[in-house]
Amino acid sequence: MIKKWMRLGVDAWRLDVANEISDHMLDNIKHVIKDEKKDTYVVGEIWHNATEWISNNGLDGVTNYAVSRAILSFVCDPPMISLSIAVLLMKSSIAIPKSNSNPPCLS
Repeated sequence: MIKKWMRLGVDAWRLDVANEISDHMLDNIKHVIKDEKKDTYVVGEIWHNATEWISNNGLDGVTNYAVSRAILSFVCDPPMISLSIAVLLMKSSIAIPKSNSNPPCLS
């Protein structure tokens, strides 16, 4: 099914709850995708620190709910200290391996 949709023009995939997909299944999915088109972008939805899925399982990217929550808190709750957001963003950027920090189209 993956190959069918890619041949119809799909060039990126979002894997919902990617942390609940077995390593074996995730490897199989990635191989089918990357064998069909090497620069296809694969992002995984993971609600917590997802560093291991970027570095170990080779996802191209992950959702970053911690950062989005911080931004929403800042916008919706103006008294929140800007420094707190800066620290959270810094921690988030440090956790992402540099080799996976940009999608292939921006590299």
